[in-house]
Amino acid sequence: AFERFIAFSTYPGIDSARRETAALNAVAIAQSLLPPDSLAPKGSMDFAGTKMIEAVENYIDRFPGGSSFAKVLFTMGGVYFNRKLFEKAARIYQRLIDSPVSPDEHSEALLLLGQCRFGEEKWATAAEIFERVWKKPSDEAQKTTAQTFLLQSCYFDAKEMMKNKKYENAAEAFKRLDDRFPGSEYGDIALFSAAEAWEKNERWLKACERYLDVAEKYPQSKFAPDALFNAAGAYEKAGKIQRTAETYELLVTRYPGSDKAKDALFNVGFCYEKMGKIDAMVVANERYSALYPEEKDVEALLMRSATYYATTGIFEKAINLYRNFIRRFPQSPKSVEAYYMVGKCQLDEGDQANASLSFDQAERHNMRLMQEGGSANNYFASEAAFQRALLLHGQFRGIKLKLPETQLKESLKEKTTLLAEAADAYQRVMKYRSEKMFEASCRLGMLYKELADELVDQERPRIDPIKGALAENEIMTAASQVLRNSFVPFKKAIELAKEFDSLTTEQQEWVGRSRSYLSENLLLAGTLLYEGVGAMQSAPVPAEIASRPLYNYQYRIKLLETVEPLKLKVLNYFTALLDSLPNLHLDDSLTILSEIHVARLNYLIGSAYDRLAVEILKATDNLPKNLSENEREELLFQLEDLVYELQDKALMKLQAAKERVIERKLDNNPWFGKIMETLARLDPEKYGAAFYHQTVFMSNESWIVREDSVGNWYGAKPPREGWIAASLRTAPATVVKPGSAVVKRIGGDTAWRRMYLWKNIFCAGKPRDGLIAVSVPGKYRMYVNGILTLSDTLGAPGVAEYDTARGIVSLLKGGDNILACEVVD
Repeated sequence: AFERFIAFSTYPGIDSARRETAALNAVAIAQSLLPPDSLAPKGSMDFAGTKMIEAVENYIDRFPGGSSFAKVLFTMGGVYFNRKLFEKAARIYQRLIDSPVSPDEHSEALLLLGQCRFGEEKWATAAEIFERVWKKPSDEAQKTTAQTFLLQSCYFDAKEMMKNKKYENAAEAFKRLDDRFPGSEYGDIALFSAAEAWEKNERWLKACERYLDVAEKYPQSKFAPDALFNAAGAYEKAGKIQRTAETYELLVTRYPGSDKAKDALFNVGFCYEKMGKIDAMVVANERYSALYPEEKDVEALLMRSATYYATTGIFEKAINLYRNFIRRFPQSPKSVEAYYMVGKCQLDEGDQANASLSFDQAERHNMRLMQEGGSANNYFASEAAFQRALLLHGQFRGIKLKLPETQLKESLKEKTTLLAEAADAYQRVMKYRSEKMFEASCRLGMLYKELADELVDQERPRIDPIKGALAENEIMTAASQVLRNSFVPFKKAIELAKEFDSLTTEQQEWVGRSRSYLSENLLLAGTLLYEGVGAMQSAPVPAEIASRPLYNYQYRIKLLETVEPLKLKVLNYFTALLDSLPNLHLDDSLTILSEIHVARLNYLIGSAYDRLAVEILKATDNLPKNLSENEREELLFQLEDLVYELQDKALMKLQAAKERVIERKLDNNPWFGKIMETLARLDPEKYGAAFYHQTVFMSNESWIVREDSVGNWYGAKPPREGWIAASLRTAPATVVKPGSAVVKRIGGDTAWRRMYLWKNIFCAGKPRDGLIAVSVPGKYRMYVNGILTLSDTLGAPGVAEYDTARGIVSLLKGGDNILACEVVD
């Protein structure tokens, strides 16, 4: 039928009216095939749409002046419009606008053209078209529709500016919309968007104006609470904290039931805090906690109020708030923090006694929470334990060990009690694994170190010197034992550090201190033991015995035998220390010092007997003059027995010392040399050959020579300039006994008439004997360590003859020795 009507409309043999009717029938048939607008395909033409366009184009081509021309074009535009082919629809509506249609049809076409531009998101163009319709004398329905689209176009045009970051233009556009159409459905969102645009442009006060406009012009708008909240935030960014607080308060007052009211009241406290209005801040926080008791922020808010008082030094109010918090939230982990902060405030006020009690309450409360299955707060429990430990440590330091003796004993008892309590508190910090555990461990070790120092430095009563020596040994032994208690916490700090990949700078410092204190105390503990032994060994001989040589020396032998086990105890300490050092990984110098102590103590145990024997031998020349010959002989005989006894003991002890030192591979230690030297002296046949080695120093090119004399030329440090190396002289080889050393002849320039020679020789130990032999074909003077030793002022007849000097050991010394010779041709 469609095709027949199309064909009929083109048949020339039919009159125009009937052909137009046929063309309209084709349009009607095509229109009947169209789906509802909601089902029309978008962006393309379906079969029905194509047929409709074909029918419409057929009509307008053949009957441009037909009575249904406008109606058909409106239909054709609708087909394009419903399929969102806006540009094609716009061309149809523009054709209608340009055609001689009725005013209503013209307005309708203009309105539809605007909707096409709206569909194309050409907001400015659309707005201009809608405004034309809105201002035309059209019917009210068209004007209403035009106004609605005009509002939307203006709004979307402003949003497009916002999208393109033209924030100032967008803000002004949003504001103009509300100015032109006050109270419109877009007014609140337009003003809100204008404020957001100013915020994007960081024009905070401009943003505040627009947000407040929303709340004032549209108080019932859903955007009003958010607008006040955002305005407060913008005031804060502008630095207007007073206005920020006022705006938050306005929001809370006007919209108490809104979600933003809760956040606003929460923030009010911060505002007052920034303004320093502490009381107002506290009131605001209390209001928040009363209105929203179940909010998780309540606890933090109330704690913040108290903390602000604490940090500003208003301790009484801070303490009251912390205690109120504890009463209100006794099961909260923050209540442990509150107990701790009460103690901190009291401490800052100088009330150490109550502060200590509050710190103790914090720990006890934390323990109670754990026992009841609640959440503990080990951090602040640890902080409380640490602060209490510091207080106890301070009290401990304040007690000095001073006479009288009753007071000294009481002070020591009190000091020991405080040490135990402080040590327990430091240990709890370590158990909590607090960040201060390294400091706590180090300070615990320092406690014992300080007590040991106090014991050593305590005032001594004036008592009998012998009893004083015994008391001194007891003091030093006790101090050493206390000091050894410090080893464990110092080691613990070092061991704990190994469990962590990284430590803070402060933690590293405390670990370093622990390492340093441990190294120092390991040596000091043994040194104190030795000083105690030294005090006993140095004790004076009783007056009634001192004047009687035999009894005097017998008493001193008995004293040496008494203190020997104590010396062995010291030796065992350093020996055990030396064994433990590889596992401690401390500085190598500690190992070296420990080796020296072990070797030295091994030497001293036996050498004490030897020294006393030497003293007795020297004393035999100074016996009392009032003795008879028989008494003198008898005393000499008895003293000789004592010497033999002492030498036997010394030999036995030093032999054992030698074995112990060799066993520990310390025979390269200087003290081992002393052991061997003493053994060589006590038993030359057995140990002399092993200890004494013959060394021959020969003349060679290592000597230095010069022609002229200068000050101190034969001293240890002659002037450096002017010396040259000695030159060798050809001469018959000469063998010098002992040692079968081949001597080389040396000299300077053959033209010299006078020559000065200088050489430094090094003896690895004190020489037992010495010999010097000189062969010079002329006059000479030979110096040993600055002493003229040999000379020939006449001149020897030839180089084959030697001048010698034996037994010059008194001129020689262990280490550097200077030989110098002046020769005159």
